[in-house]
Amino acid sequence: MGKNKQLKKLRRIAEKLPELERNGKAYHILKGVEVVEDLGISEIQDKPVELDGKYTIPVGQKVPINHARFIKKAFAKSGKQGVVAYVKGVNQYVQQLKEKHEQQEKKQSEEVQGVAEEVQDPGERGVADPDPEVRPLGDIQPIEGGHGVPGDEGDAQAV
Repeated sequence: MGKNKQLKKLRRIAEKLPELERNGKAYHILKGVEVVEDLGISEIQDKPVELDGKYTIPVGQKVPINHARFIKKAFAKSGKQGVVAYVKGVNQYVQQLKEKHEQQEKKQSEEVQGVAEEVQDPGERGVADPDPEVRPLGDIQPIEGGHGVPGDEGDAQAV
């Protein structure tokens, strides 16, 4: 099989794989003033930041995985076995992601269920039983001579 046909076949395999992302880096160019004011950095490599200078700042970001490139490298290194190993590795990774996602959903579901069980009498509005330590406002009486307004000569107190 010719080289072009091999590459087309490898690209078709790559197209069938799920879209995934990896952690990558992007670089932003910032003025010294922005570095100091926005990032709060006054020194870079033990030298003071020059306000009129320009600085390249690495920023983490998600980058799509180029399966075609990785499959091509795997094929060049190990032939068909390399491609098979790469595809199996991607499938295992996807399975791990699914399991992790399912565990997180289960945990969140259990937390929501626990909160729902704490609610004694949900009624129509989902209101829980009142806390016995909290007194209703009707129990507050003004002190003699006061109007029950804080800051007035007699502040309100609980009875």
